[in-house]
Amino acid sequence: MPSDRSAVVSGGHDLTCQTALEVMKAGGNAVDASIAALAMMFIAEPAMASPGAGGFASVKFAGQKARSFDFFCQTPMEKRPIEQVHYEEVIVDFGDDQETFYAGNASTAVPGTIAGMYALQEEFGTMGMKELFEPAILKMKEGVALNQFQQYDLSLLEKIFLLHERGQAIFGKEGRIKSVGETIKMPELADFMEILAIEGPDLFYQGEIAALVDQIHKEQGGLLSRKDFEDYKVERSAGRTFHFRQTQISTVGAPFLGGMILETILSHFKSLDTQREKRIHDLANLFHKVAKIQKEEASLMNALKTGRLPLPNKRGATSHFSIIDPSGNAVSLTISLGEGSGLFLPGSQIHLNNMLGELALLPGDLHSWVPGRRLNSMMTPVILEMKNGDLLVLGTGGAGRIPYVLSSFIIDFLSSYPKVNLDAINKFPRIHATPHTLHAEYPLDIQSIPFEGEKKQWKGHSLFFGGVNAVYKTGDRYFASADQRREGHIAIMNH
Repeated sequence: MPSDRSAVVSGGHDLTCQTALEVMKAGGNAVDASIAALAMMFIAEPAMASPGAGGFASVKFAGQKARSFDFFCQTPMEKRPIEQVHYEEVIVDFGDDQETFYAGNASTAVPGTIAGMYALQEEFGTMGMKELFEPAILKMKEGVALNQFQQYDLSLLEKIFLLHERGQAIFGKEGRIKSVGETIKMPELADFMEILAIEGPDLFYQGEIAALVDQIHKEQGGLLSRKDFEDYKVERSAGRTFHFRQTQISTVGAPFLGGMILETILSHFKSLDTQREKRIHDLANLFHKVAKIQKEEASLMNALKTGRLPLPNKRGATSHFSIIDPSGNAVSLTISLGEGSGLFLPGSQIHLNNMLGELALLPGDLHSWVPGRRLNSMMTPVILEMKNGDLLVLGTGGAGRIPYVLSSFIIDFLSSYPKVNLDAINKFPRIHATPHTLHAEYPLDIQSIPFEGEKKQWKGHSLFFGGVNAVYKTGDRYFASADQRREGHIAIMNH
């Protein structure tokens, strides 16, 4: 219930949100809160986040221009023939369809999470890492009970998380993923985080972790070297900022696809002043057009004039949180582990990503990546600022659907502004279009939507259509909404 709010958080787990809130109660700002929340995700949302993952953050401090932090994963500098390395093919059954991913040591790109946390702290933080890591360290030692969504996600990825004995020791029981309510603990990761707080990111990128990964990968069919870790840098920039209907929207910049797709969809949307049914029809037509272009940066830049875009349509384990602190500072942060490589590092329980096994991130087939490059991504953390200073902070998981889901949410938000109900917007049934298929959640009447191609009617809300975690500040009032498609949570602090 909205009243006088002084801080809000929306995220993928109650512990993620409560941790951020407690930091702000202790006097920390939105960036301090985001660092603590991200650390908590390592144990509370282990299918989504890890020191071995990567992501993006959009940051907007009151009275300042937005900043973008790219701490996504980077390809190794040296590439060996595919027959000399080890990928592990994993077929994941999502119920409605199946997808093929690749785990194993060769699937791992250079992780950016730890570098990202320290870059955020260096530029905007006010609290020390020891204090910010402490809540997560405590939970890693005492354990966190699996909730329904985390257990479901881990069960989908069972073949990866139970691939090796270290993963089995954390997540397994009697040859299966632990059940809802059963506890996972990561005491070795807690020890790593305690040392990290003292030694800083060099522990990961210049010291023991880099050396350990180098050794394991050389001996067991991997590709990463110590130099890959030593050369990793967070890219800090102004990001991508554009205007849409009296608002300023800030998100990740080129060459990443998400921000370009979001800008193109919004810039080509015709009218906010129509009934939602008409807006849905317009979006279906627009989504269909933008889904037909190949995924090349040149095409995307041209698409800002023509309205044409690509669509990687894979899933991927991604989570997002949004924060506005009492001073009106905002953080929008999205992170992904891919599906995970199955490699949990001995001595630290760090799970490394499988971004090189995510076909949607590659220019072609498996092993088609280019050495020494940032991988592409559809992650799109967004901050929207109205002329009067009102803020909307949002993001979602959902792989190739991310910017499409967010564009739809923003259009619904602005269509109802200033009489906004975030929960109502999150409950609206959604659509999505690929070059060949229109997807729609019940009770949308999919047959009434003009579309040339197959039509798939979903029975109701599905995580296929994302999980938007949004917070909103208007004047001195704060609001939050978490999408139940992915069992999101909110936390609110009163004055």
